[in-house]
Amino acid sequence: MAEDINVVERWTSLKWICSVETVDRAAIESGRHDQLRAARRITRHIGAGVHQRAASDAATALVVGDVVGVHGLGAHHFEFLIAPWLCAHPEQRTNCEGLAAQRTRI
Repeated sequence: MAEDINVVERWTSLKWICSVETVDRAAIESGRHDQLRAARRITRHIGAGVHQRAASDAATALVVGDVVGVHGLGAHHFEFLIAPWLCAHPEQRTNCEGLAAQRTRI
């Protein structure tokens, strides 16, 4: 339950708002707005509440992941939105401690 509260705080933070808006702008400026909307539509069917929101954020970040450094999209925006999913990937588990520390500083 406490973990869900931390997730809720994360997705209501200014950093989250800034990251989502930056990804949206990068998608529009790189001609990928349709792909961004499709990713959001697909993830509506995954889970509910904060879990669905996390899936949507990760999917939309992946749409523009290859243009990090362009259109104002920084690596920190991308990493912030995909962070909840990195620990689920076997090759990324070593990064989980650093990501947990980053999330507590939000």
